[in-house]
Amino acid sequence: MMHSTPSDVASISFVEYRQNPQNREQLDREAKQLRRRDFETRYQLKPKDVRTLQSTYSSVILMQEKLIVVLNQIPIVIQRSLCCIVLDHRSSGRNLALGFAEAFPSLMVSRTHQIDAWELNCLESLLFYLSRTIQSKYKSISQYAAKLFSVRSLELQTLVEACQRLRLEVHIIHTALSNILDDDQEVARLSFENQKYISQYTSTRKKERADLHMRTCQSFTDLKHSRSVSSLSSKSILLPETELRQSTLEDRTPLTLRHSPSSRLIQPGELDASLADEACWVQRCRTFAEVKDDVLESTPISVGSIHDIFETCLAEATVIRASVDNLMRNVITNTRIAELRLDGDRNSLLTFKLYLGLFTLSVKAASLPGGLLGMNLLNPWLPATDDPGPFYVSGSLLPFWALSGISLLIFLTTFGGLCLAYRHALHHKKKSP
Repeated sequence: MMHSTPSDVASISFVEYRQNPQNREQLDREAKQLRRRDFETRYQLKPKDVRTLQSTYSSVILMQEKLIVVLNQIPIVIQRSLCCIVLDHRSSGRNLALGFAEAFPSLMVSRTHQIDAWELNCLESLLFYLSRTIQSKYKSISQYAAKLFSVRSLELQTLVEACQRLRLEVHIIHTALSNILDDDQEVARLSFENQKYISQYTSTRKKERADLHMRTCQSFTDLKHSRSVSSLSSKSILLPETELRQSTLEDRTPLTLRHSPSSRLIQPGELDASLADEACWVQRCRTFAEVKDDVLESTPISVGSIHDIFETCLAEATVIRASVDNLMRNVITNTRIAELRLDGDRNSLLTFKLYLGLFTLSVKAASLPGGLLGMNLLNPWLPATDDPGPFYVSGSLLPFWALSGISLLIFLTTFGGLCLAYRHALHHKKKSP
């Protein structure tokens, strides 16, 4: 039988409760005298569960091997083998699956007496609990999806704004360099006005190289072999009379320069004089308007070299701008892909919610015949009087199966019709421009 034993339901026999009305008061009195310790030791209940059992509300308490359903202040213990409850306690009870397999219908068919109303109430309570669990999970998933969407959208928006600012700055630099290179007069002006700083940098480099040369020559003068000394003298560093050649410094080692008919050995103090000449040249030309073209060509750093530097910077700015544009496209593409995926997940959740609502509506429509005819499913045509009437058949399950078939037909018709109507409306909406 599907009802629990007296020991499982705290000495309450539901069969005796239904069949012996004289003992109802005694059984009720015994049920009210159950102590909290008996519940805790028998079912390992917590104080919160005990308060739930003593309350006037209907509730469901999940245990490890059983399920306690409270209906009308009557505790009902359903074993795991009867209600097919699957609990995963390895994850602290978070994963819960309630499913009615073939055990419940087969036990109902094998019954030879009337079906207890509390068993159907248990089934209804479990279905209600399952529906409530699904709805709560849906709410939590919706909240998580909304939070994830807002956080990811904020991060992507921040990245897009940073890329836009970087792209604007690079575009400004690229435009400025392009305008400078298009104006030869501007390049000449920049070359002239920055000769002082370029000369200072070049002078510092010249002095460092000359000091290195003097220290190297001094170390070689202490050698004993005259052949080595003469070889060193033939390879001494020579300076042109006017200026150091930047190309010669790059092509040769730090110890040698190109030989020229006018070159000679460096003498102490001549480097300072050369640097002083460059400083005097810078001081003589104070304004760009006073400078002539031949003077610009004789500057320590020519206008052509400055032009080449600007062209190199422009090429680098072009490469950076292309990289920033590529980064912007990738960020925007990934943002759109993320939005499409989130929209797909949101649509899936909304579709699930819609189908769940259609299923609930169909179940309510299917339960109308049972609600109209009452809970006496074995004989819904039994009148209120003691006369059973012409349609009464003792112990027959035909009324029950007829009512079940009608409810199933109403459920399938309602659910299928609503689903087809929804699919048709969705298909028509996709076709419409």
